[in-house]
Amino acid sequence: MKLETVYKLSALPVIRCFVAECAVFYGAESKEITALELAVEEAAVHIIENYPDRNSDLFEITLEPLPEKQSLSLILSNKGLPVDKDNLPSYSVENPEKSLDGLNFFLIRKLTDSFVMENRGHDGWNFILTKKIEKLMHSENDLLENTVAEKKHVRGKFTVEQASSDDAYQITKLAYFTYKYTYPNAVFYYPEMLKEALQNGSVISFIAKNEEDIIVAHSAYMRSPYCRDIAEAGALMTHPDFRRTMASLRLLKAQYDYPKTHNVDIQIIETNLVTSHTGSQRITKSMHFAPLAFKLSVHNQAEFIDVEQTEMANSRETLLYSIWTPCSVTTKSTMYVPEKHYDLISELIKKTTIPVDLKCLYKNPPKDQVPSMDITRKEEFGLALIHLNSISGEWRKNLKNFRKTLSIEGISTIQLQVPADKPIPPDIDERLAEAGFFFSGIIPERLDKWMLLYTFFNNQKFDFDNIKLCDDTACLLRDYVGKCYKEIDL
Repeated sequence: MKLETVYKLSALPVIRCFVAECAVFYGAESKEITALELAVEEAAVHIIENYPDRNSDLFEITLEPLPEKQSLSLILSNKGLPVDKDNLPSYSVENPEKSLDGLNFFLIRKLTDSFVMENRGHDGWNFILTKKIEKLMHSENDLLENTVAEKKHVRGKFTVEQASSDDAYQITKLAYFTYKYTYPNAVFYYPEMLKEALQNGSVISFIAKNEEDIIVAHSAYMRSPYCRDIAEAGALMTHPDFRRTMASLRLLKAQYDYPKTHNVDIQIIETNLVTSHTGSQRITKSMHFAPLAFKLSVHNQAEFIDVEQTEMANSRETLLYSIWTPCSVTTKSTMYVPEKHYDLISELIKKTTIPVDLKCLYKNPPKDQVPSMDITRKEEFGLALIHLNSISGEWRKNLKNFRKTLSIEGISTIQLQVPADKPIPPDIDERLAEAGFFFSGIIPERLDKWMLLYTFFNNQKFDFDNIKLCDDTACLLRDYVGKCYKEIDL
């Protein structure tokens, strides 16, 4: 195992961590690990302090097992100042103040079983430290048996419960073990933010813990910033060793039952389901979630640890937006929709239990009012969200200007949400098509307010046949949105 690092004292924690984790991997125990950490730190300090200031240069640390000696070998390869091996300063316990220059070499020898400096000519120097390890694991069989034993241990019994704010750090670790750093919702990578969200109820998490009280699976409700009565179900994470257990299913069952049995004021549960596979869709279909929209090409596909990537791994992910109502929604709303999409939207609403009065009532926007739009950029995903607060004045001109600016900035996909709680312009669909936007579904913003969703692609070729679905209504919606996409005049 190798580490390349800079000639800077600030890199010492990284060096120590690398050595400690490698030593654990090869079977070292606590005292042996501590001795190796301290020894490598002393050697690294000498190398770094005696190296000219070259910010771009690196030196290498290699740790490998020596089965014949029941030891670990630690090699620091560097191109620092030449060493006079025969006249190294020595440290005297009787006279420490006058022999401090030799203290680091004294400590290295005390902490290891062998310390050698090897001159490699043009290739610099090797500092070679050797330490005996009582229970050294070095063969493939040793490591395999240890891995299997660990997996058997973690696959034991587990409990499912609602998370508390004290679980925040463990949840962020699980996010890494599941997705590395590719999960879109950043709150699950910041323990402090997640802790606050768990405390104020904006995130309600459910966790599965093993016998050692370690979180191995997680899922959550995340309340909408527009309405606390609406929450997204998501953030499903499972440790690789638990992916073939019942942990996730038991977790989802607890989450599904929670809003039906607890007074949490969540009336609409929404999900954003990946369409690169149908695993999560099959679960929500059994729970009677109703498909309402497609959020197309929103980010690169998430990367899972210990999961081989598919041939479409480099394509962007499309999400199926669906909702479920755990209890009866009594708030009645009116949605104003283009006549062109009335039949489809009516069919989508029927699959929900939400009372919605659909109308095709048009009204030209007032010209004396300034249009209001909110723009959220997610540059890391190549995505922008435009929230049209009001349709008035020169809304089309403003929208085209924003679209042009975002395209120049390199945004790949723009989602536009148009309010449908008031009469809309009679030619709104045609005007949006002229700007490159096409109809993609409907989304509830509040219990009494719906939004029409439109999508714009910036220099993208999109194949709707790559969207994998398992629900008839979702398939109907995909085909309809695909037809709208082909109709836009770019």
